[in-house]
Amino acid sequence: MKIKQIKLPLFIIISVIFTFYLIIISSVIVYKSYEKGKNSVDTISSKYIDTTINRITDNLHSFLELPHKINNLNSSLVIQDDLTLKEQKILEHQFVSQIRSFETISSIYLGNIDGGLTLGGREDSKDPIYTINTNNFKAGSFKKHSLDINNNTKELLLSLPNFDARTRPWYITAVKNKRESWSDIYILFTGQDMAIAASRPVFNKKGTLLGVLSIDLFLSKIQNFLQQVDLGKNGEIFIVEKSGLLVASSTEEIPIISDNGSNRRLLANESKEPYIKDIADKLISKFNGLENITKEEVLVFEINEEPVHTHIYPLKDNYGIDWIIAATIPDSDFMKDIWENNKNLIIILVFASIFSAIFSLFASAWIVNPLRKLDSSAKDLVKGDWKHIKEASFIKEMESLNSSFNYMASQLSDTLKELNLEVGERKAAEEAMKESLKNTLEINNKLENYSYTISHDLKEPIRSIRTFSQFISEDYKDKLDDDGKDYLNRIIKASTKMASMIDDLLLLSRIGKQDINFTKTAIKEILEEVTDTLKQSIIEKNIKINASKMPEIFSQSVWIKTVFQNLISNSIKYSDKEEPTIDISYRELSGYHEFSITDNGQGIEPDQQEKIFGLFRKAHQNKNIEGSGAGLAIVKSVIEEHHGKVWVDWSEPGKGTVIKFTIKNHG
Repeated sequence: MKIKQIKLPLFIIISVIFTFYLIIISSVIVYKSYEKGKNSVDTISSKYIDTTINRITDNLHSFLELPHKINNLNSSLVIQDDLTLKEQKILEHQFVSQIRSFETISSIYLGNIDGGLTLGGREDSKDPIYTINTNNFKAGSFKKHSLDINNNTKELLLSLPNFDARTRPWYITAVKNKRESWSDIYILFTGQDMAIAASRPVFNKKGTLLGVLSIDLFLSKIQNFLQQVDLGKNGEIFIVEKSGLLVASSTEEIPIISDNGSNRRLLANESKEPYIKDIADKLISKFNGLENITKEEVLVFEINEEPVHTHIYPLKDNYGIDWIIAATIPDSDFMKDIWENNKNLIIILVFASIFSAIFSLFASAWIVNPLRKLDSSAKDLVKGDWKHIKEASFIKEMESLNSSFNYMASQLSDTLKELNLEVGERKAAEEAMKESLKNTLEINNKLENYSYTISHDLKEPIRSIRTFSQFISEDYKDKLDDDGKDYLNRIIKASTKMASMIDDLLLLSRIGKQDINFTKTAIKEILEEVTDTLKQSIIEKNIKINASKMPEIFSQSVWIKTVFQNLISNSIKYSDKEEPTIDISYRELSGYHEFSITDNGQGIEPDQQEKIFGLFRKAHQNKNIEGSGAGLAIVKSVIEEHHGKVWVDWSEPGKGTVIKFTIKNHG
C-alpha cells in the first residue's frame, strides 16, 4: 500500500523552521547557562570549602596549642620555685585559677617522682571546680574535694587508697618519650564528653626528673566550634582519627555510643548522619584505609545520586596529633539557585517561542501571499487564461519572479501557437508515413512471397541439372574425354553450390519473419547433435573438440543449433594443423550468456574480420574450400534475434581464431 505524502503550505513550513531554530537556540542558551553555572559552582564550592577548612585548622591549632603553652608556663614555675617538694597548695591554687580562666580545659595536674598528685579540674565545662590531692604530695591516699566560688574546700567527694601517679599512663608515656606528647582520646567519667591529655615531663636545671605535668581538653569544644561553621544548608564537617574513630563533627550527633552497658567511641562509618557514614566508607574504600591519606585531597563522591564535593585535610602537630578533617557539601546547596534561574529562563523562552511561533505564522503568511497569487496565475495559465500579474510586490525577489512569470507566460503563449501549427504539420506527415509504411509492408510481403517462390522454383531446375549431369557422368563416362568429364564435374559442383545458396537464402529470409518460441535448451545436447552431424569431417581431419561445462538457456533451439553448426563447421573447414583443436567455452555475464569458439586453424586477415558476417562473404578466397558464404550472415541474424551480438574476438593468420557471441538471459 502506497503511503500518501503529506504536503504542507509554505507559510507553515517557514513558521515551523523559524520556531524550531528558536527552540534550538533557546536550548543551547539554557544548556550553556547550566554548564557555566555548574563550572562556577565547582570553582566556588572548592574555594568556599578551602576557606572553611583553613579557618577550622587555624582554630584547632590554637585549641591544641593552648595546653602545651600552659604546661610550659607551669613547668617554668615548678622548676623555678621547686614547688613539687614544698608547696602543694600553691600548685593547687595555680591549677584551679587556670581552670577557671580556660573553659576548654578539663583538668590540670602534676604527678611527682614520689607518686604524689595535685589536680584542679571539673567534670564538664559547666560543672563546679574540684581538687584532687594525695597526702604529703606522695603516693598514698587519694582525696577529691569540691570547691566553692572562692576556692574554699566544701566537701569530700571521693577517697581512694594506694594511689600512685607514677603508675598512670599519662605519667609513664611522658617519662618514656622525655618530651611533650598527647594521650589517646578517652571518655569522661560522666559519659557525656570526651577528652585528650597533653603531658610534659618536668626536669630541674640539672636534668633530674621532678614529675609530669598534664592537661585534659574537652573535645566537645571542637564540636561546638564546628557547629558554628557555615558550610551551606546541607554541608557537614567531621574530624576523624586514622583509626576511623570520630573526634567531632558539625552535627548534633555525640561521638559516643553505648555498647552492652558501657560507653565506647563511635566509628565514623557507624554514624547515623548519612554524609559522614557514606564519606567515611568511600574514603576507606578509595584509599584502602584512612591511614593512607597523607596529603590534601579534593574529591567528588556520588551519594544518593547526587555529586558531593569533599575536601580532605590531614591535621598534624609536633606532639602526636594525626587527624583527618573532612568537609563535604552537596551540589544541590549551590545548584538550587541555578536550577531556579534556569527554570525561570526556560519559562521565559517557552513563552518567547510561543509568541515567536504565532508572529512567524502571520509574518510568513504575509510574505507567502504574493506566491499564492503567482500560483493562482500559473493555474490560470495552465487553463489557457493568459492574464499577466499586475500587482507590484514589496519583496525584490518576488517582483523579479512576477516579471519573469509574465515574460514566460508571453513566450509560452507564442510557443504554444507555434507548437499547434507544428503538431498539425506533424500529424499530416505521420498519416503520410503510415500510408507509406502500409505500402512498404505490402511490397515486402509480396517480395518475400516472390523470393520464396523464385527460390523454390529455382531449386527444381538446378536439382534437374545436377541430377542429369550425374547421370551423364556415370552412364557416359567411357564415351567422354577428359575435358568432357571436367566440364560435367564443374556443372555438378556449381549446381550443388547454387542449391546450398538458395537453401541459405530461404533460411535467412525466414529469420525474423516469425515469432520466436523460446524454450529451455540444453547446450550440451545441442553440441552433441552438431558433432554427430559433422562426425565424418571431424574424423577425416582428426580434430579434437573440447567443451567446458555448458548451461541450459531459453532460446529457439533449432536456430541455436544452426549457430553452433556453422561456427564449428567453419573451424573444421579452415583447420590446417597436424593436431587441430576446437575449444568451446562458456561464462555467465550480467544478463547475458557468452560463448567462445576457439580454433588453431588458418586465422582471418585483420581487414576481413568485420566483413565475414556479411552475406556471401568468406574468410578466405580458397576455391577448394566449399561453402555458400551465407553461414556467418545466418549466425549474425540468429544471434541478433536473440538480442545478442557476435564478433571476432581474436584472430591471427596461421595461428587461429576466437569467435564470441552473446545471448540475452531470458531466465
